[in-house]
This record gives sequence, C-alpha cells and structure tokens, in this order.
Amino acid sequence: MPGGEYYPLADFSPWWAVIAVALVLLVAAWYAFVIWFPRWKHRPRGAAAIPEPAPWQRQQRISEHYLAEIDRVERDYADGRIDVRAAHVRLAEIVRRYTLEARGIPTLPMTLQELRQARLPELAEVVQGLYPSEFGAEASGSVRGSAQAARRAVTSAWN
Repeated sequence: MPGGEYYPLADFSPWWAVIAVALVLLVAAWYAFVIWFPRWKHRPRGAAAIPEPAPWQRQQRISEHYLAEIDRVERDYADGRIDVRAAHVRLAEIVRRYTLEARGIPTLPMTLQELRQARLPELAEVVQGLYPSEFGAEASGSVRGSAQAARRAVTSAWN
C-alpha cells in the first residue's frame, strides 16, 4: 500500500496455545479410552433374565433352612399358636422367599399369573394350592398337605 500505515502483527497470549494443545490432548485421550479400554458386558434385565442357580452346597443349606421353617409352621399350627389361614399365608411366604434366596427371583410381589409367566411351575402349583385357604371366605384346608407341597417345592425345584 503506497503511503499507508503498517500495523505490527497482533501479539496473542501464550495461554491460547496451551488451551488449544490441551483440547487436542483431551480429544485424543477420549478416543484412546473408548478404543483401548474394555467395554462393559451387556446384561439383559427384566423377566427374561433368570439368574444362575446357587452352587450345590449353598443350595442345600438354603433348602435345609426353609424346610425347618416349614416344620416350624406345622408345629405352630399343631400347638394352636396360628390358625389355618395364617399357616397357609406363612407357607406361601416361605416358598416365595426360598425362590428369592435360591434363584434371586423376587417372587414376593408376583401374582399367580406372573409366576407362570416367569417359568416357575413348581412355585405356581404350590401357590395355586394355597390360594383357597389364604384368600377364601372361610379358611379351610389341610395344613399338613400344604406343608408337604411346600416341602416338595423346596426339595425338588431347581435341584
């Protein structure tokens, strides 16, 4: 430019260069993390995911515990501490808690239909047998027979 004024180059702060290098390094570190670090396994959740059964020794200990609970219900009924309805309610709870502890399936809030959909035929059969005495207008039924059904579910199911 003839006759014009020249202006010197602008002086930039060195911090801009440090920030630019840091951003490039941050992006490179992110890509390295995504590529080189292992990814978490995808685990299905919900009703379709049925956990593996407990190891044999643990399974036996769990079964023995719940068989003792069933015996306690029979003794309490025989001694008159609980009535027929309370015995059946406790038996249903015992079998459901057994399923929770042995398999990790939360069956306490499940309905009979949900138990069938969860592919738990032994539990569904026992619960179906206990329903009339649990929820019927008159509490009737054999506590001994219901306890035997609960024992079969605890000793034969998933072993």
